[in-house]
Amino acid sequence: MLGYILFMGALITILVQWLDATMTRLELGLTPVAMDAHMVVLGWTTRTPTILEEIRL
Repeated sequence: MLGYILFMGALITILVQWLDATMTRLELGLTPVAMDAHMVVLGWTTRTPTILEEIRL
């Protein structure tokens, strides 16, 4: 029983450390961005759907 508890504790610790490192990397914005056929829309107004329709054509 003690071995099971130690194993599960170690497994949870590893997963939490991995998740923390991944979230930190994502928050820093260091992940690669695919630039092919993608568009970033900064800000959203009532005119945005119309502009996007024009760009899409």
